[in-house]
Amino acid sequence: MDRYIKSEKLSLKDSSEYDEQWLKDKIEDDPALLGLGNLELIEKERRQITGGKIDFLFKMVDTDTFYEVEVQLGKTDESHIIRTIEYWDNERRKNPGYDHRAVIIAENITTRFFNVIQLLNKSVPIIAIQVNALKINDIKENNEHNTEPLITLDFQKVLDISGYYGNEVDQQSESTADTTNYYYKKEEFKESLSIIESFMDFVKGIVPELKLSRRNKNHIAYSIGSSRQLFYCQPRKNPQFRFTQKILDEDIETARNALENIDISPSFQKGEGETSYMNYSVNKTTTSEHPDSLKEIIQLTLKCLN
Repeated sequence: MDRYIKSEKLSLKDSSEYDEQWLKDKIEDDPALLGLGNLELIEKERRQITGGKIDFLFKMVDTDTFYEVEVQLGKTDESHIIRTIEYWDNERRKNPGYDHRAVIIAENITTRFFNVIQLLNKSVPIIAIQVNALKINDIKENNEHNTEPLITLDFQKVLDISGYYGNEVDQQSESTADTTNYYYKKEEFKESLSIIESFMDFVKGIVPELKLSRRNKNHIAYSIGSSRQLFYCQPRKNPQFRFTQKILDEDIETARNALENIDISPSFQKGEGETSYMNYSVNKTTTSEHPDSLKEIIQLTLKCLN
């Protein structure tokens, strides 16, 4: 029989025992709590050239994605939002050529926050995570005098536009797209581009009508016929690339489970209507090791055409 234990929400901002430093220590001890994937800590309280310190700088293991993380107790305010974005901008300027994501963690992500982000017109790849501290008054079995409360933390991602590509990107013909060979002019992307070409040959075996529709500094995009872009590739300076495919919201869990079964951790960003964008890393052995699983995952995108 399930055991039900009632919990009580705890305000960390108003707590004298569980303060901001306590929360940061928990995040440092276990970054997986944030639900952002396999993160490694690069530096805590990293000094900024503009003054101040960023709470955390994390890097996704085996990728070139950095997360600039700021923690705030209570509700988000304009100054903290601006500071989060400023620190993100500082780090991406210091380390160009890598993905950088601004992350703000607060107990209350307010409507004001969403209004500010809307004004930025999705120009900042930002993730908002609401943290809920819950106090559980648990009387342990066989020890009715033990009434010491337990504290648990629940991190909920309430906004993620870190990999937003949008559906309103102007399409170009293949001949026009070839005039913007940003990545092809740089030697450090050569191996990643080779993996992209091999992987997209694999995709074209599943979707023969696929064609290159855009190639610029942000991504290499592919579409089917005259439809809007459905697949995106972002080269990396190491032997892999970031692949994005459009899927229906109803297929998110199916896609997530299928990728996690082959040890790939995807992330998702909301698109228009009932669609989302799924992102994951691909290396030179991905297709050879998991062809059948990948075929099923790629085919999910075709449902967006119906």
